[in-house]
Amino acid sequence: MKYIEAPNEYFPNSLETSIFLAGGITDCPNWQLELVELLKETNLVIFNPRRKDFHPSKQENIRQIEWEFRYLQKATAISFWFSEGSLQPIAMFEYGKWLRNFFSKQGKPLFVGIHPEFKRKFDIELQTNLEFAPYTASREAANLPHHSLFYNDLCPLARAIKDWVLGREAYLELSSLFRTLVLHKED
Repeated sequence: MKYIEAPNEYFPNSLETSIFLAGGITDCPNWQLELVELLKETNLVIFNPRRKDFHPSKQENIRQIEWEFRYLQKATAISFWFSEGSLQPIAMFEYGKWLRNFFSKQGKPLFVGIHPEFKRKFDIELQTNLEFAPYTASREAANLPHHSLFYNDLCPLARAIKDWVLGREAYLELSSLFRTLVLHKED
């Protein structure tokens, strides 16, 4: 695992798998540290926007927002955690943006957890279900199983991320092997 905390810079290579830890920073528990601990045995590059030492000012706020914007773009996937303690309007805004992009070319894997005490839990669930509604019908027509879109604890959220990382690593290995075989075949 590589850990990158705002405002530090990092330039991942195309073979690295990275995840952005989106969610509340102000007036809520430091859930990021717990999730980082749960993911420490992975090969992930983790982008954490929560700083150990943050002194708000107009300039630092601009720097923070710009860093988050860039690293949400850079990340291979995004994990959202809506914790208890605050309403997290910026996290909800970012979630809406990335949820809307999910089925587009700019889309990326999203992992979403909502603490049972999060005051806008219903809103997040309903907005997500409305966004997925057109795709749910085709899922039913194809007789595919339904899976919960949300995790109510950091442990199952981390498990889903780990499973995705393992699948991605296997895919990258097979792709590399295939490219090697094709290159040798052409020689």
